[in-house]
Amino acid sequence: MSDYESDEYYQSDEFDEFESDYSEELVDDDSHLINYTHPKTTSNGVLLDRMKYTVTSYEDIEIFLKGKAQSLSLLLQIDWEKCINLLLQYDWNDHKLMENFMGSSSKEFMKNKGISLEKTIGKLTLIKFDQRHNFLCEICYCGPEEREPMEVFSLNCGHKYCFDCYSTYLRQKISDAAPLIKCPFESPKCNLYFTLSDLKELSDVIFKRERKTNKPKSHRITTDDFMDHYQRKEDKDSSDEEDVQKNAEAKQEENMIFDYNKAMEQKEKQERIDKRNETLFSKYSFNMARKYVQTNTKDLKSCLAPDCDSIIKILGFDSDDVFNIKEMQKKFLIPTVQCASKHRFCAGCNGEMDHAPCPCSLVESWRKKCKDDSETANWITTNTKDCPNCRNAIEKNGGCNHMSCTQCQYHFCWICMGKWSTHKDSYNCNRYVESTSKEKIESSRKLLEKYVFYFSRFDNQRVSYEKDKILLEKFETKISELQKTLGVSYIETLFYRECIDVLLSGRNSLMWSYSLLFYMKPSVGKTLIEASQCNLMHQIEGLSHFFENTTIMNVMKVKSKFLDLKTKVGLFQEKFLETCEEVILGNSSTFIVTL
Repeated sequence: MSDYESDEYYQSDEFDEFESDYSEELVDDDSHLINYTHPKTTSNGVLLDRMKYTVTSYEDIEIFLKGKAQSLSLLLQIDWEKCINLLLQYDWNDHKLMENFMGSSSKEFMKNKGISLEKTIGKLTLIKFDQRHNFLCEICYCGPEEREPMEVFSLNCGHKYCFDCYSTYLRQKISDAAPLIKCPFESPKCNLYFTLSDLKELSDVIFKRERKTNKPKSHRITTDDFMDHYQRKEDKDSSDEEDVQKNAEAKQEENMIFDYNKAMEQKEKQERIDKRNETLFSKYSFNMARKYVQTNTKDLKSCLAPDCDSIIKILGFDSDDVFNIKEMQKKFLIPTVQCASKHRFCAGCNGEMDHAPCPCSLVESWRKKCKDDSETANWITTNTKDCPNCRNAIEKNGGCNHMSCTQCQYHFCWICMGKWSTHKDSYNCNRYVESTSKEKIESSRKLLEKYVFYFSRFDNQRVSYEKDKILLEKFETKISELQKTLGVSYIETLFYRECIDVLLSGRNSLMWSYSLLFYMKPSVGKTLIEASQCNLMHQIEGLSHFFENTTIMNVMKVKSKFLDLKTKVGLFQEKFLETCEEVILGNSSTFIVTL
């Protein structure tokens, strides 16, 4: 008895899921699913044009595409699976499809598109046995043996090939992410396409057979297993093995970042990946959804963070003046979105994560300038500087810019090298003052000097961001030890992860603020931004310094201090970004470049 005739024939639920209820929209009416790029107004009442979006997934996209096919099916009065094949040929442009369909004979149109109009009566299998002595598979050139019929597969066109060859053909096409798969018959070329049902039937049989072949190993304990488990002395040196094991465990613990939420996200992601790759049918369905996302970038944005599979669906704009992202960017508003994993990125820039408060057009200009001036930038990015008091070389190994020389105990600012006791709120450090000396009047020289000033601060915050991240990740690995030693739960130490996120977010805003200020003319608005910037920097340096000077065993004792500093950084960052928005929206002529 063949596999498909057996009572054990595998019936997966993936096709049922694909046939579940759908909606033309990828968002429900529930308002909590809708996110906005900005608040409706600033604290001073300035109205902001906002973009509406929701977070979705490839699984949701699959259901959405099924919905488009079913809607088209009602209009064309043909099976929805065949409508999917039509939509794939038109890159899911149903309007263009309908226009061409109405302008020609329906029968001729379907034939040219490789769609069979034959209606299937009942559930007929496409896998059969052929015992004709003259049958030959035109791929492997094999035929049925005497008293052993050959298992074959064919679409409605009737072009038969042996099951193994057809399976290999299908695997290769799906591996290549082919959006449409035709019958392999070449003489003359057959234009008939696989439907989802065709794929499902072949996929299920392949899956069942692979599952039988890849049975789990026997759990019976062998002599070798016994020897390995108990590490018998006559075969292995137990002390050496224990040392190796301990070293391996110590290394693993050292490299591990203890984060329950992160671990759960990775687990859920792996489960999604496993489900997508479970069968050929599930792989094909995922490829179809991924292709749709890649070709519909106007409304769908894939998260830019590495290894993140979250998707953003743009729903529209909460404004009478803005109708697309480009118009939003022209008004210097940044379409920053946040995915399901809380990664923030710009929906308008190609490959840029969150770059607020710097407008998109300035980001592109800044990136180009940094690339063009890379020769100048090379000497700026050094990680060591001499102490301004004793000239002792000092290496920066953390994000905090409050430095202390171990040789002479002199305290100074890493950015401006000024004495820390007179530095205080960092205002003079962040405020650029143009030189008026005669030798620097020449415009190109002044512009280079200005660029070096802002780039050094931009790059310092970038380096501080990375160093803070590394330092805090090392610190975070010890949180698991803290939980064991003090008997505290993961929930009780969650504040630490929140403090890290706020600190890194603040650093990112500071970094991009220097590129913004580089392009601004001296004005009252620029002065306001600089004042707000130094307030934010003061709070960030305070939190960063507190991280560096808190031992792991004292973390819980100073929890309230961490939370207080975190709250201040968050509030000052929000106020800083709001100040930048109000200044930019209030007077776009404040820039030295035409945007």
